[in-house]
Amino acid sequence: MKIISTSIIVLSIIFLIWRWHFFHVLYMRSVNVTGYIHSADAFRTGGSRVEYKYEYKGEKYWRGNALTHSVFFNCNFHDGDEVVLQIDPENPKWAVIKDIYF
Repeated sequence: MKIISTSIIVLSIIFLIWRWHFFHVLYMRSVNVTGYIHSADAFRTGGSRVEYKYEYKGEKYWRGNALTHSVFFNCNFHDGDEVVLQIDPENPKWAVIKDIYF
C-alpha cells in the first residue's frame, strides 16, 4: 500500500510540474488566434467538454478542454461561438481558450 501511495504522489507531482510548465510556456510565448466552438456539452456528472476549431499558418486544428461545471456556465459557450485562443506558435496544437485560463 505504501508503494502505491508513493507512486501516486510522485506521478501527481510530475503532472503538476508539467502542467505548470505548459501554462508558463504558453503565457510567455503565445499568440492569440480566433477559433470557433465546435461543441459544448455539459455532462450530468458536473463537468463539461468544449471542443474548438482554429487555423494557424494554413493548418487546421481541432482541440478541446475538459471544464468544471462552474467554468462552463460562467463562460456560457455555445456551438459556433467565436473565441480567442492562445496557442504556442512553436507547437500550435497546444491551445487553450483565453477567457478560461488567462
